Amino acid sequence: MTPRIAGFLIFLLASTTFLVSATAQTTMQREEMRQRGELDEEEEQEESREVESSTTRQAQQAQQTETQQEERSGPRPEDYVSSESYFVHIPGLRLDFGATFREDADALTSVGIGLGYMYAWEWELMIVRSASKLRIGGGPDLMFITSEWERLDAISGYLNLRASGIGPRGGLTLEGGFGGATGRGGIRPLFRAGAYLASDNFEIGYYFQAPLGSRPYWLTSHHLGLRLHIPMFHH
Repeated sequence: MTPRIAGFLIFLLASTTFLVSATAQTTMQREEMRQRGELDEEEEQEESREVESSTTRQAQQAQQTETQQEERSGPRPEDYVSSESYFVHIPGLRLDFGATFREDADALTSVGIGLGYMYAWEWELMIVRSASKLRIGGGPDLMFITSEWERLDAISGYLNLRASGIGPRGGLTLEGGFGGATGRGGIRPLFRAGAYLASDNFEIGYYFQAPLGSRPYWLTSHHLGLRLHIPMFHH
C-alpha cells in the first residue's frame, strides 16, 4: 500500500468518526431538551393544580367564616316577623238556634238554616311560627226560618259588617247587621248584633235580634249562631 492510499484511508476513517460523533451528540442534546420541556410542562401543571386547590380552600374558608358570623349574630329580624295583606272572597254556611222567653207563655224557639258571603280584607302577621290575622269585611246572609220543623215560617236577609281578630289559639268576631224578614204577618225590618269565638274557618257565638216594630211569633230574640267560612280567591 502506497503512502498516498494509506493517508486517504486514514482521512476517510477520521471523517466518518467525526460525523458519527457529531450526530450522536446532536441527538443527545435534542433528547435532553425534550426531557427538559416535558418536565417544564409537568411543573406548570403541578403549579396550576396547587393554585386551584389554594383558591378552593380560600373559598371554603370564606364560606365557613360567613356561616359562623351569621350563627354568632343570630337570625335576622325578618326571620322572626313577616306580614302580608290581601283581599279574599268568603262564602259559607249559617246555622242558628233561637229562643224568646215570655212570662205569660211558653218559650218560642226557632231554627234558621242558610248561606252567607263576605268580601274581606285580611292582614296576616307571622311571628316565628305563630300566625295571627285581622279580618274586616261585610256581606249578605240569607236564612230560612222554621219554628216547629213542620213548615217554612219566614225568610230573612241581612247585610252584615264583621271584624275578627284571630290568633294561634282562636280569636273573637264582632258582628252587626241590618235587614228584613218576610213571613206570616208581613215584612219586618230587623237589626242584630253579636259576638263569636272565632277560628279561621269556624265561629260559634251569640247574637241578639230585634224587629223595628211589632214582633211576629216566628221571630226570636236570642240566638246561638254557628258560622262556617270557606276563604278562597285571595288577591
